[in-house]
Amino acid sequence: LCSGYAGGKTFVAARKAITLMLLNAGSDGIITEPNYPLLVQILIPELLEALELFGIPYKYNKADQIFYCEVEGKQTRIICKSMESYDRLVGINAAWVIMDEFDTAKEELAYNAFIRLLGRLRVGNVRQMVIVSTPEGFKAMYRIFVTEAGDDRRLIKAKTTDNKHLPKDYLDLLYGTYPAELIKAYIDGEFTNLTSGTV
Repeated sequence: LCSGYAGGKTFVAARKAITLMLLNAGSDGIITEPNYPLLVQILIPELLEALELFGIPYKYNKADQIFYCEVEGKQTRIICKSMESYDRLVGINAAWVIMDEFDTAKEELAYNAFIRLLGRLRVGNVRQMVIVSTPEGFKAMYRIFVTEAGDDRRLIKAKTTDNKHLPKDYLDLLYGTYPAELIKAYIDGEFTNLTSGTV
C-alpha cells in the first residue's frame, strides 16, 4: 500500500495483521517499523487498538515487543521489531510479515530487510509479505513493486484525499505549503523525484 500522508497506512497495517493472524492460527507473524521509536509510538498503540476492537485475547510482553494471542485455541504470536534489527530475526518461521513506513528507512536497509524477511515465510495457511509506506522517491518500494514487479506482487495506491476522516484544513495546509513534487508524493501517493530541484 503506497499512500500519501494520513492515508490510513498504519491503521490498515494493524488490521491486516489481525486478518493474517486469524488466517494462520498457531503460526507467528512479524510486523516492523524502520526504527524502535516508531515501533513504540505508532505501531504498537495501533495494534493494541485493533486487538481490543476485534476482541482477540492477548498478552503483551513489553520487553520483547511480542503479542501472545489466542486464536482458535492456539497461541499465535505477533512479533514486533525494528527494521534496523531484521538480521536478529533468524530462526523464526513466520506465516506473514508486514513492514510499515518501509520507504522512510534507508534504501539499502529496507531492501535487505525485505529480502531477509521474505525468507521467513515458510509456515501457515496464507503466507504474505505486506509493505506499507509513503513513497519517498524511487527507493526500495519502487524497486520491489515497479522495477522488479511480477505476477506475485500487487501495488495498491491511495491518496491522502481518500481519507474522509481528515479535517479539511489539514489538506489546505499541505496544498498551501508543499511544492508540486511533494504534493505528488505526500498527498497523491505517487513515486516522484524528491532529490533534485527541491528546496
